[in-house]
Amino acid sequence: MTEDEWLTSDDASELVKWLGDSQQRQLRLFACALLRRYWSLDWVTPPDAHDEKVIAIAEGFADGTEPLSALKFREIVTDLRLPVSRVLCEDASRSAQLILPHQYSHPVWEEEHSHAIRVLRDIFGNPFRPVAFDPAWRTDTAVAVARQMYDSRDFGAMPILADALQDAGCEDEHILNHCRDTSAPHVRGCWVCDLVLNKS
Repeated sequence: MTEDEWLTSDDASELVKWLGDSQQRQLRLFACALLRRYWSLDWVTPPDAHDEKVIAIAEGFADGTEPLSALKFREIVTDLRLPVSRVLCEDASRSAQLILPHQYSHPVWEEEHSHAIRVLRDIFGNPFRPVAFDPAWRTDTAVAVARQMYDSRDFGAMPILADALQDAGCEDEHILNHCRDTSAPHVRGCWVCDLVLNKS
């Protein structure tokens, strides 16, 4: 895949396949973000307590806050015997593939597919142009803003994070533009928040 293809492709499945299995954490967070998105739609049955538990376990497993082995993770989520459990107990790349909306000729699914691509780019940025993050930009203020957004899953303060990073000396246009793009979705795994929080 070329940089231009990454930036312009309208096929989320191809992008996920190209990423492969090297980004297990980010791909699992991507799958979780899509599930949360679907549950927010008016015509989708909202999650119950078991669904929420599965997502919390999957996110914790991805971030290493659930001290589970891969085998134990599969045992726990499979034991819940829910469709979402069976999806998330797959490897991260497979989970993402299973959850992706198909490009059916219907406006709703076309929009969901487009949203999935935007989320994918929020998490992975531009893999062809990795950003060199200066640790000096990781100030107490920047970290606090990023941490609050990450923990709450409310990324409305991204422009404030941009201001905090700029105050710390960051002038990288890719970072600042990403934070200030009000049309971009932001989720756990957002590449800028990951840099600020020193996650990988």
